[in-house]
Amino acid sequence: MHNQFIYDKDGKLNPQALVQIGAFFPIEVHVPPKIAETLSAAGQAVPKCVTGLGLIDTGATLTCIS
Repeated sequence: MHNQFIYDKDGKLNPQALVQIGAFFPIEVHVPPKIAETLSAAGQAVPKCVTGLGLIDTGATLTCIS
């Protein structure tokens, strides 16, 4: 999970942060540890981490990766 807050010089949340840093950010998607353990115990390969760019959806309240 990733949370990032950008504050202004007075320590308040900066409403212009998205304009300043952009809507894309680097991401890594990993298999959760418990699933990796289960796969390993069954003799199956654990998929490697996938990297890419994430896009902030300012209208979303939830994100799903498939």
